[in-house]
Amino acid sequence: MRIFIVGMPGSGKTTLGRLLAAATGMRAVDTDRLITEKYGKTPSRIITEEGEKTFRELERETLDEVLKMDDLIISTGGGFPIFGGNMDRMLEDSHVIYIKTSIDVLWKRLKHDKTRPLSNSHDKLRKLYSERKPFYERAGIIIDGSLDSRANLAKALEKVSVLGIVKKSQ
Repeated sequence: MRIFIVGMPGSGKTTLGRLLAAATGMRAVDTDRLITEKYGKTPSRIITEEGEKTFRELERETLDEVLKMDDLIISTGGGFPIFGGNMDRMLEDSHVIYIKTSIDVLWKRLKHDKTRPLSNSHDKLRKLYSERKPFYERAGIIIDGSLDSRANLAKALEKVSVLGIVKKSQ
């Protein structure tokens, strides 16, 4: 079984992934980190030096790899579900959690982060959000990203337990 976590940059995907993995005994991976380890460059550096198209191809290759694994919680990059039919492939035989977070909350979290070239202004962030939202909303589980990480963990555990995906830890 695999659980993907999707959402905008700054929504808390990696944090929730780690917490959910610890609570369920599954392994957590982050697609941006996997790409950095494999190619020796951060996503922002790849986008800046080689272009977004190259980065999206690397994301698709990363999806191919994680779909071969099991008992995994995968925190994705913000644009990961949008390109190359990735969301369709994720939904085929995995569960997807969307951390739905307002633009204002995201901007408060990201406005001083200069490492995110695709969301480094309020206008860019709003545009990305409107482009990505229809893909994110296809997720089977949607949780409120304005909550703190512990509250999100509790909500995520409750929702995946109801679906029989994992047993809620006591």
